[in-house]
Amino acid sequence: MGQICGIMRVEKRKRDAVYGLQEEANRTLEDHLKGRDFERSDIDWTLTEQNQHLVYTKNWGKEITRQLKEAGIKEVMKGKNRSVVMLDGLYTSSPEWFENRTKEEALKYFQACLRFHVEQYCGGDPGRVINAVIHLDEATPHMQIASVPIIDTGTRLKLSAKDIMGNNRDYRRRQDLFYEEVSQHFGMERGEVIEDGEVKLHTTKREWQIATQEERLEQTKQIADQQEQKIEQNDQKIKKQEAEFKKKQEQIKMKPHVLTKQELDSIKEECRPANKLTGKVTLPQEEYQSLIATKIAADNLEEAKKEVEQEREQLEKEQQHMEIEREDALEAARQEGLRQGEKEQQELVRKGQAYEQMVQLMQEDEELARSFRRAIEPRYKRYPILLEVMKEAFEWVKELIQKMATSIRRI
Repeated sequence: MGQICGIMRVEKRKRDAVYGLQEEANRTLEDHLKGRDFERSDIDWTLTEQNQHLVYTKNWGKEITRQLKEAGIKEVMKGKNRSVVMLDGLYTSSPEWFENRTKEEALKYFQACLRFHVEQYCGGDPGRVINAVIHLDEATPHMQIASVPIIDTGTRLKLSAKDIMGNNRDYRRRQDLFYEEVSQHFGMERGEVIEDGEVKLHTTKREWQIATQEERLEQTKQIADQQEQKIEQNDQKIKKQEAEFKKKQEQIKMKPHVLTKQELDSIKEECRPANKLTGKVTLPQEEYQSLIATKIAADNLEEAKKEVEQEREQLEKEQQHMEIEREDALEAARQEGLRQGEKEQQELVRKGQAYEQMVQLMQEDEELARSFRRAIEPRYKRYPILLEVMKEAFEWVKELIQKMATSIRRI
């Protein structure tokens, strides 16, 4: 026997995933009789009525809207930054743990899990939990919790699954805390941390498709955010260099000055020919040093200005390149979403056509059977036993056709 460990997984969900999760979590035997199997092969529908709700809400979407409205929060319904409106939690244990436990012991464990979820993912407010159901009709008993990620910042209420979930370090910290506060008190060991999203005990095909699309959009958003951060850093670098350039200008105090005639005459009087043959002149030491310093400063200023301009041009090119990459990434994500939608639409059309053809064939078969019955029934009136046998055969064929029709509707 391997380790017996407590299992916890919490994932973010957007509005388009809410209804499907609600239908599966709150399933009933009546749903099964209507053909809603949720693509789950391990659901034992004879045990579905034993599923137990600790918190029940019939319409999750309506309750989420009510809580957001009361909190004064505006939900983003369209675009890549659609709001995460729900946290989907799964709590269970190793299958071996349930083998020697009574229903009451399992209930106590799940109640402790619910208290942990309220404390860690609802800010201690149990009103944020809109549904909590224990599923006993699958291979391993587990509890599914749905909660609204609203937090109190101290000044206002805010919808932010990101602030609640945190990063990978926060996730591992919560796994440690779950062991310390819950699972170890029920005789379970501390297992290996499973990265968020790796647990697949409760994932339908529809959930997987939604999660995959959300993951792709999230990756695209992260790339765009990184590029925006880099652009912002480049802007800050340019501003810093401009500030340094202005500072150098102030230090050098390089101001153009046109000499007047009196100033030129004064310089000529002070200049003394040192050598009549070469025509060289001499200047006072202070003025000579001042001219040399001015020339050096002017050369340095011009060089610094060229370097700043070159770096600015380079940063602008990098910024343009990042903008192009960002647009390409967003376009690729959009095209992928369109392709996926077209494939699903084509598949639905194909199934609809197949269904219509099968219904037509069954109607033709049923009509043929009725015609055959009308044709031969008079001949067998003399033989009541044979007539009863034929009637039973027709009823069996009719029942078989009805079963086939029910199976097709499920498809």
